[in-house]
Amino acid sequence: MAAYDALRTNYQNLTNEKIGEFMNSSSFAVPQGGTGPVPVPGRDDVTIARDARGVPYIKGTTRDGATFGSGYAAGQDRLFMMDLLRNMVNGSAVQFAGSVAGDFQKELWPKIAETVEDRDRQIERLRNSGPDGVKIVRDLQNYVDGINRYIKDASRSSAYLKNLSTAKDLSAGDRAFIDSLKLDLPADYWGKLLEPGTAVVGELSKLLQGQFSSIDLGKLIANAPKLLEVLRAPEIRPFTLNDVVGAATLLGGQFGAAGGGQALAAVAKVAAELKYGKEQGSKVWDSLRSANDPETTVTQHGPAKVPYGVSPKDPQHVAMPDPGSLQEEPVEAGSGGSASTGARTGGASSSPEALPKNYLGRAKGMSNALVVSGTHTKSGSPIALFGPQTAYFAPEILMLQDIQGPGISAHGVMFPGTGPYVQIGRGPDYSWSATSSHQSIIDTYTVKLCNVDGSPASKESDGYLDGGKCEKLDPVESADGLRVLRTKYGIVRQRATVERVPVAYTELRSTYRNEMQAVSGFMRFNDPEQMKGPEDFQKAASEIGFTFNWFYADSKHTAYYNSGLQPVRAANVDPNLPIWARPDTEWRNWDPKTNVVQGMPSEQHPASIDQDYYISWNNKSAEGQVSGGFGGGSVHRGDLLDRRVKDLIANGRKIDRADLAKAMEDAAVADLRGEMILPNLLQVIDSGSGGVDPAVKKGLDDLRRWKEHGAKRNTMPGAKIYIDDRAIKIMDAWWPRLVDAMFRPGMGDELYAATQRNLQIDEAPSTPVPGGKTAPHRGSAFEYGWWSYVDKDLRATLGQQVNGPMPASFCGTLENCRGTLLRTLKEAVDTPSSEVYPGDDECKAGDAWCADKIRFTPMGAALVPSIGWQNRPTYQQLVEFPKHR
Repeated sequence: MAAYDALRTNYQNLTNEKIGEFMNSSSFAVPQGGTGPVPVPGRDDVTIARDARGVPYIKGTTRDGATFGSGYAAGQDRLFMMDLLRNMVNGSAVQFAGSVAGDFQKELWPKIAETVEDRDRQIERLRNSGPDGVKIVRDLQNYVDGINRYIKDASRSSAYLKNLSTAKDLSAGDRAFIDSLKLDLPADYWGKLLEPGTAVVGELSKLLQGQFSSIDLGKLIANAPKLLEVLRAPEIRPFTLNDVVGAATLLGGQFGAAGGGQALAAVAKVAAELKYGKEQGSKVWDSLRSANDPETTVTQHGPAKVPYGVSPKDPQHVAMPDPGSLQEEPVEAGSGGSASTGARTGGASSSPEALPKNYLGRAKGMSNALVVSGTHTKSGSPIALFGPQTAYFAPEILMLQDIQGPGISAHGVMFPGTGPYVQIGRGPDYSWSATSSHQSIIDTYTVKLCNVDGSPASKESDGYLDGGKCEKLDPVESADGLRVLRTKYGIVRQRATVERVPVAYTELRSTYRNEMQAVSGFMRFNDPEQMKGPEDFQKAASEIGFTFNWFYADSKHTAYYNSGLQPVRAANVDPNLPIWARPDTEWRNWDPKTNVVQGMPSEQHPASIDQDYYISWNNKSAEGQVSGGFGGGSVHRGDLLDRRVKDLIANGRKIDRADLAKAMEDAAVADLRGEMILPNLLQVIDSGSGGVDPAVKKGLDDLRRWKEHGAKRNTMPGAKIYIDDRAIKIMDAWWPRLVDAMFRPGMGDELYAATQRNLQIDEAPSTPVPGGKTAPHRGSAFEYGWWSYVDKDLRATLGQQVNGPMPASFCGTLENCRGTLLRTLKEAVDTPSSEVYPGDDECKAGDAWCADKIRFTPMGAALVPSIGWQNRPTYQQLVEFPKHR
């Protein structure tokens, strides 16, 4: 983590020779200082070596051995995490980890709720899909067998410690003490079973990390009675293929399932039409929705091959909710009991503070990519810097591995529990990565409610009409007492009335109950014989139904493909609003029994080869490819990358790897509002003279200085205070105030609130998550906010050219707008830092740097210290291949 953090304050002087100080080698060969290879117990066809950082290098003489070894290594490195996540998928995380896990489970589980039978059927469909399906199922079974072999080995007294590469440093006396505890669980489980405030936890963390020489045995001995409670914990349940499907469901549902929310979008449209009238209100809503804003930054240059997600000019069968009638469907308690009780089974006890709330975070898209063709590089070979961001954990939720065997050769990261394949990484002479994309593969259908007993319908009814027949809403219940209701058209999300008729709004995801369809693409990525160039890469990516932007680089070519199982809709269906459920609005070639659907042909997806450069920071994929939500306007954090790469290659300049890394990191510490919008805010204020309070004038001086410095949120090396801390505090306090003052009076309370439900106003690093009160400490920032609304309105006020302007003026005349900005700026200047940055258990009130900093969520016994904020992927590859096969 020290090297990762250090790039933040040292990137300006980065050279190719210094890259190794901040990034690790991704060589197929085990770097010097590693250990092994060690045979995997019970096998003579696979070994595992480890580098100095502990990354496993799995080498199998057979494919079965390699995939078995991958499972064994996953057990060694991420068993507790995989166990926790499979309980999350099954809705039993409260029983497993305590009531604190309930918050995020209630947010995530309803999106991915499937039955055991649903997942078993996916395995059967995969097995029956042909030779590749048979091969994949065999690979997955070997992977599961490897995990279970590790569980068997770890269940022996102290076996986990004996498997640690550094266990040889443990003295005989220390080993005897550990053996006396007869631990039958891997060390990561200790953090779950012990109070985090207990003194022994820190010593167990050292034990897990192999820091044996610094362990305080006195603390361990003093807490031996507490440690011995581990003996009463239940055995670890063996993993199954069903658990692998569950992990894939979590991956797809959390990171690769864009869209949905059409009912909330409809509420905003209704509010706009009530405020402005139907015609003008529809135009205002269109501008707020920003579905196809002509000023937005795109990854594929030029229009999409075939537009996707565009609203038709005359949509039919739209089902708009009556004003004020929409209600969110509760995640009701089912027969499994109340989720709030924190009930536990199997005799295991756990502290309610064992895991923090929302430890996985909301569905985010922080991953980014910068890819430059060889035409613009000094070497003549492409350069790529790309990687995924899945928040910060200890250990990380992504696991590094190197796997070598017949038909499989890759080094990179994989989501533990999903199988043996590297999902983002490199092959012998190529590399690939992904960012989350936002085209919608989730539609909202509207079904009329009814009662199975024939009584009059209401919003509380227990059934829905399908072809004139009242079908019972089908409950899917979890062990922790959560419940969702399913229909033929997906899961019930809200209830409302439409023209006074009680209805349910359901969301149907194309990959729901079909997540394993994506595995064939990952298998191909890992096989060099199926990855001989950019066309093979695009073919593999096209088989992945999750919504991702995929990038590729080898020594000669770059490539891009936008994946996602995009359903084909009727021409008169509006994919951006809720529609009535009826045969003519159903997806084409859709089987409602299995939810298997034939998606848009792969050749119609955004894709290209050897574009001059690609950038992605979860911005729009291509012109005409509509994002499944608000926020795709004229200002996006993707602009921070796009403008830097453009500048790098302007006027025929040739770049190297260090140049691209500096551009990435410069964007990683930039404040989007300060770089993209502050110049126009200052221009409006400078349009008049006089009437400036002395304190405001000083604040303006701070803001101007910050702008000249590039509007960075950064420190000097080793410091823990921002260089422009006063300006940063002013901007953080000013932004929500200026947005409210600019837009609420014109919009009115109803439209303002409805728009805010679809798109949050701000997402600075320390902005609390919706409903929260303190900083989230999660790293990702500036993805969602009202940046484009403010930008377009200010530019219109200043008389600048605006392509796709808002149909209504909100800030008003230049004079009135200046007054609004000065008034809200005065409020921001006067606001104490302690109000802008409330304290928490790690930061004192008023400390901006601390409020921003990134905290590593413990997923076991290991603890990692916090680091300074940067808006950057967790795992990145910086690649430049010198040759190709």
